[in-house]
Amino acid sequence: MDRELQIAYGIVEARAHSNQDLALVRDVKLARRDARRTRRLQRRRSR
Repeated sequence: MDRELQIAYGIVEARAHSNQDLALVRDVKLARRDARRTRRLQRRRSR
């Protein structure tokens, strides 16, 4: 899933010119951060 978020972020960031596009960039950034946080917590719990 993270790879898909990276690709989506790259596409949206490359064409972010309007406020709506910038909002999409922000949403994808937040999703990537949440995915990283979730993976990190899962690793800690599995130890």
